[in-house]
Amino acid sequence: TPLATAVLLLLSMLPGLYAVGSTNKKSSLVMAVVYCSLCAFIFMFHVHEKAILTTIIPLSLLATYNVSCARLYIRTSALGLFGLFPLLFRVQELPLKVFAYIGYMSMILHVLSENFNGKLLLTTVDYIGMIWIAAVSFFLEVFHPLFLYPWMEQLPL
Repeated sequence: TPLATAVLLLLSMLPGLYAVGSTNKKSSLVMAVVYCSLCAFIFMFHVHEKAILTTIIPLSLLATYNVSCARLYIRTSALGLFGLFPLLFRVQELPLKVFAYIGYMSMILHVLSENFNGKLLLTTVDYIGMIWIAAVSFFLEVFHPLFLYPWMEQLPL
């Protein structure tokens, strides 16, 4: 119900709101905005995949703050942008979304790595996640349309 969702949202936001009120750090406000926007993405009614952008955009402000924020930004961007793939559903748009995704992820990895003096930002779990995203993309964009489409039309959903 909407009331239960609103209560869950407010309860989940309390730690972030408390943190911003109890510290005097400049970054705590931005961290609280990111935390609250992620809470809103998880607990609120939203009707579109684009809702994750309300978390990714403010998180980009924190990406250069420290390595953990950079890793969180990379992970959130990788998964959030992958969630936007269904918006580009035509066959002609496949090269655009693949090259845009690879280009964007390469750019943020390069820029953030340079920001932290060449420190490796991706962990083993991140590499496994990237491989998983590539495998799911291959299944959705190549295997399913060629072999399963007439019989299992709704499988990608």
